[in-house]
Amino acid sequence: MSDFWDSKTVKARQQHRCDLCGEVIATGESYSRGAGVIEGDFLTWNECTPCDEFDSVYFSESGNDEITEDSAVEFARDLLADSHYPSRAKVVDLVIADSFIRRSTGRFAEASDWGDDLE
Repeated sequence: MSDFWDSKTVKARQQHRCDLCGEVIATGESYSRGAGVIEGDFLTWNECTPCDEFDSVYFSESGNDEITEDSAVEFARDLLADSHYPSRAKVVDLVIADSFIRRSTGRFAEASDWGDDLE
């Protein structure tokens, strides 16, 4: 059996938890729900809308083909630290990265996360 993955945006009929940042997805909120077979295992994945937006940045910029909370936080911090290079990231990507760090670690990004040019 070959690997496959499908995801779609749905409205929560019950409360879920985002599998990336851990935040609650409340009943009635839109979220991304994925399911598929990876290396022979059936998996499901729920992501809040901000994390789904962050994924787009992560996969297009990082070159990775999978995401974990640790790799996402490291990528978000790297993206913010390299923000003084305009070609590295768009402002919206930086805001998404900052928001992801805040949700997943419970704090706002520190000045050091944004790079030396902002201190």
